[in-house]
Amino acid sequence: MISGLLTRADILALNIIQLDDPLQADERCYDLASYDFRLGDEYIFPEIKNGKIVTNKCSDSSGILIIEPYSCVIVSTFENVKLPANIAGRFDLRISWVLAGLMLQVGTQIEPGYWGKLWGILYNMTNKRIMIKQGEKLLTVEFFTTTRPTDIDVSQVEKVTDIKKFLTHELMTGTLNLLLEDARKVERSIFKRFGILQVLLIAVVTLVLSIVLPLVITKFTYDKDDFPMVTQTAIELLKEDLYITTKDKIYNDLKLHLQHQLDSLKNKQVSPKIIRQFQNEINIINQKLSEENK
Repeated sequence: MISGLLTRADILALNIIQLDDPLQADERCYDLASYDFRLGDEYIFPEIKNGKIVTNKCSDSSGILIIEPYSCVIVSTFENVKLPANIAGRFDLRISWVLAGLMLQVGTQIEPGYWGKLWGILYNMTNKRIMIKQGEKLLTVEFFTTTRPTDIDVSQVEKVTDIKKFLTHELMTGTLNLLLEDARKVERSIFKRFGILQVLLIAVVTLVLSIVLPLVITKFTYDKDDFPMVTQTAIELLKEDLYITTKDKIYNDLKLHLQHQLDSLKNKQVSPKIIRQFQNEINIINQKLSEENK
């Protein structure tokens, strides 16, 4: 028997694609020699609550799956697949989602005789949220015949529809987005405890000392006449210029950071009180820069 890739007509004739509700079939999911599986309802984030794996549903959140920056999620397909003993499949993420910043990790091959939904782990590799609607095309699957039928008895195969049965190994509980969130918590704690101006002062002092100390050593060396071409006036001017430049850069960097945070908060429609607090901090920095440049 010669193996080969199944066409659209073959996939339809063998009834490989099955739906819980036949009325939800979509002819647009069929291509010439492949089928596009859609995002299913159930998904799992890599976390355990009260010792249990929590299954979420897109239908509980307006039918949309939200994948946070640098995070991952275990997803299921909308369709079921039912394979004969002589047909296998391979699937991967649609290129449009790859270009959007997603990466898929799966076992790639669907074994002959398999019956049920498909599962995979989606990684958001970007610094922005990615949203996928339930029922949106997600995976492309190709089916092909084997050189001979396998030994599996398809009449004894049980349908797999529970996403938790996909988790045959211990579920990961720590991802990059959790590490970043811990870093954000530390940052918020520092600003809450010391205030923005105190943190700014610490940064200024630290950087200025790192510049002035080498210059002091240079002056000491100059006083011992080891560098006769360097003058005391040149050293003082250099110290003053570096101090002003460094301090202005810190003020401006902090101002840009706060403005970015302020714009983000406005888009999230947070309380006016919080927005005023950020605006006040920006005004203080503007005043400091104005005073320094006089």
